Amino acid sequence: FFSSALPVYTPPMARDEVPLRTADQLNEPEIPASPVKVPDRRRLWWAELVALMRLAFPIIGTQLLQMALSIITTLAAGRLGVEYLDAASLGTLISNVTGNSLIIGVLFATDTLA
Repeated sequence: FFSSALPVYTPPMARDEVPLRTADQLNEPEIPASPVKVPDRRRLWWAELVALMRLAFPIIGTQLLQMALSIITTLAAGRLGVEYLDAASLGTLISNVTGNSLIIGVLFATDTLA
């Protein structure tokens, strides 16, 4: 009664148009017959690590240089004497509390609003 030449209705996926297929086309496998080459996991892992390190090294260098600035300031003030080291520590503390913390707080607040 039913011929294989009659089109078979397949319901469309969301926002996609699926063409009508015959019964013979429905029986054909959609998976390719040839095996698919799977890349070596170690090679993929190594390539990903290299790409990540290319992005990370400038950030690591920047962080080390920023930390070195405060270390060099502390060493220089410490060589001058205890009073100079106290003054440098107090100045760093006040600048961090009044300057950096307020700016970072405003930036985090605007990031939340965005």
